[in-house]
Amino acid sequence: GIAELVEKFIAAGRPSSRQQSIAQRREGYIASAVLAGETETRVDIQTIELEGMTLRIVSPLNAPTLLPTIIYYYGGCFV
Repeated sequence: GIAELVEKFIAAGRPSSRQQSIAQRREGYIASAVLAGETETRVDIQTIELEGMTLRIVSPLNAPTLLPTIIYYYGGCFV
């Protein structure tokens, strides 16, 4: 079960992420995402272009009524 999997993970002696290169971290993330498998979609995402801006509206699937709104302004950044 899960307990055995956790024990094996700990016993494998995975190094701290601080000791890994970015490439190693990325490789580990991709491997863990593949192991997690497909996830259930629980939101509806609409992308709208409006006067040079891209708006993304994310809402729960099958929401019974209108819900409160959060407006998040992202100033942009290249990482």
